[in-house]
Amino acid sequence: MREKLKIAIWMNIPSHYQRAFFEALSTRDCIDLQVRYLEELPAVRKAQGWKEQAFLLCEQCVARISRVEDQLETMPDWRERIHIISCVYSRPLAELLTQHNVRWCHWSERPGVQLARKLRFNMRLFNWLYPIYLQFKKREYHLAATSAVAVFGQGKLAVDAFKGMGINESKIVKLYYTPPALSRTEPNADIVRFANGRRVFLTVCMLNERKGIDLLLRAMASLKNQGWCLVLCGRDLSSGRLADLAEKLKLNNDVLFLGAIPFENLNAVYSAADVDILASRFDGWGAVLNEGASVGLPLIGSDSAGASWELICEGENGFRFAAGNWKKLAAAMKHYVDHPELLKSHGARSREIFEQGFSPECNAETVARTLAGK
Repeated sequence: MREKLKIAIWMNIPSHYQRAFFEALSTRDCIDLQVRYLEELPAVRKAQGWKEQAFLLCEQCVARISRVEDQLETMPDWRERIHIISCVYSRPLAELLTQHNVRWCHWSERPGVQLARKLRFNMRLFNWLYPIYLQFKKREYHLAATSAVAVFGQGKLAVDAFKGMGINESKIVKLYYTPPALSRTEPNADIVRFANGRRVFLTVCMLNERKGIDLLLRAMASLKNQGWCLVLCGRDLSSGRLADLAEKLKLNNDVLFLGAIPFENLNAVYSAADVDILASRFDGWGAVLNEGASVGLPLIGSDSAGASWELICEGENGFRFAAGNWKKLAAAMKHYVDHPELLKSHGARSREIFEQGFSPECNAETVARTLAGK
């Protein structure tokens, strides 16, 4: 009988988005999996609709264990495992594993959200400064470049960033963010009532500046209500500024602020939509595009979101637009306003793309294949 591949994954917090991936890994005959969380689920996530879930047998939160050495000892066989580190406090863990000659991998989206915030999400300036920023980050990622057995990047933008920091391309593997597929169900009654026969643009996210909701409102206003409405699903963090902007743009009858919806009820939200939009000025990934694709929706995403480059085939199932540019976003939205006959074929293509490479099972296969020879 073939010996099982022992893997340990380190995460910041428990997430329903990753649960299906861990289940897919743990149920493979060739994998022995352990998962450790450095923090408990924070209040801000609970306010977004995240719920605490019962842990799988392989999962454990080590938030109350302060020393890295003691966190490792929650796995008696930690020296025999390949550790996949995907957490903010990764350097002490990576250094300790390297010191003990234990195999480990880095896994993350592209760095840069702190830079984007400091620049107040001026993406033109961000794109100009980003190559310089990566040179300053080289030192931080030096251990991954020299000691990790693999560097997993969440999509093209992460891979490009890792290469820009001098990590050898042969070491880099794409490993996506793969939330579970949603399924079509009875559409959300509030959305159906508000739409009143109109087609629906949907975005699901925290409503703040980084997520580009102001851009989305301006784009919607420019369409002049051509039989469409906009639904904003998520906790409003703007202290009323977005509602004021919607009123200023005369969008009160065209925009629904739905509020935060628990994950288990999102099926109904997506089932009431016609197009799924991610308008972020910056997003390391953007799991809402996975969700929209899984139920067969056309996608529109900013070119500063990792998922846009992986889940959108330009003109086949959706469109990318220049982050921060509401006119380009409006042009993408208008394409579906002017050509509603594309909705069905683009939606079917989204579902096909999801099933071919973005299911949790696909991610599990990538990990098993990559680490089998390490």
